[in-house]
Amino acid sequence: MSTTVPIFDAKGVAVGEATLPSVLFGYSPEIVHQKKGLLHEVVRGIRASLRQGTHSTKTRGEVSGGGRKPFRQKGTGNARQGSSREPQHRGGGVVFGPKPRSHDIKVNSKKYAQAINLAFSDRANNSNILILDNWGSSETPSTKLAQRILKRNQVDRSHRNLLIVAQNDQRARLSLRNLSNTKVVFPLQANAYDVLSSQKIIFDVKSFIELTGDEKLVKLSESPNQTSKPKSTTDSKSTIGSSKSKSTTDTKSTVGSSKPKSTRSSKISASPSTDKSATREKAANSSSKTTQTKSIAEPKTTANSSENATKVKPAATNAKTKTSARTPKAKATATDAAPAKRASSKKVETNDQ
Repeated sequence: MSTTVPIFDAKGVAVGEATLPSVLFGYSPEIVHQKKGLLHEVVRGIRASLRQGTHSTKTRGEVSGGGRKPFRQKGTGNARQGSSREPQHRGGGVVFGPKPRSHDIKVNSKKYAQAINLAFSDRANNSNILILDNWGSSETPSTKLAQRILKRNQVDRSHRNLLIVAQNDQRARLSLRNLSNTKVVFPLQANAYDVLSSQKIIFDVKSFIELTGDEKLVKLSESPNQTSKPKSTTDSKSTIGSSKSKSTTDTKSTVGSSKPKSTRSSKISASPSTDKSATREKAANSSSKTTQTKSIAEPKTTANSSENATKVKPAATNAKTKTSARTPKAKATATDAAPAKRASSKKVETNDQ
């Protein structure tokens, strides 16, 4: 038989409900009462396993000293003594004292599993199960915030309470571990002794799902603001998308429809005789235009080429003439000087004769 428990947020307001599975919380009060012996055995085994077993004492053989008789055997009137480290002396050894050992008590694993279910059922029957949505919106650990959340949810901290947090929720563990009269454990660490020794068992949604292994057991109610916003966004997106698609389809249809209509109307209006005459006129005009352009373009190109050649050639000839004019003058002056001298010498000789 499964029961439902409300889920509260950090302000103490109910935001949903959780179904307690019958596997963990389904034992009736009568069955829990009948299984008291099993609970006692399991709790005794858990408490025994918590003992370290490091206690130790020294016997008379382990105590240092006491190697000689404290006084002689006879003549003193005292009882005979063989060593000052005997158990009856101060500083002597301990008889049958504790030694390091294990205090574990063997308990079957099935009894452990049934005991934790009985303990959870007992707390559920007494309405001592509390489930919270979360431990606040703070990203950093805050003991003050955790204390405020427990106070808003009417948790009596004068008695011992068990807080079960998720395995990977380190922020909650660090926030709750320093509170008085509280014990923080992970879901798989909870045992029958911790549950029975606590007045209230406090879960959060993550730890409850981790313990039960079923997310369908938790049902959170959504606020109206959260539900309205997505609808408006989706509606606006859908309207925008539909308007865009309509506009694009309309423009495409108008453009596509206008082009074929114009071509078809032109084809229909034009008769075959007019088409042939028009094509002949166009061909004649195009041929005349091409011949004119060729005739006009060819003289221009020849004239331009001849002008460029005439412009270039004189520059080359001028350069050659300049260089040639300079060199013959120099040669002429050098070669013509010797015949002049010879002629003058011949005139002088004839004069002398």
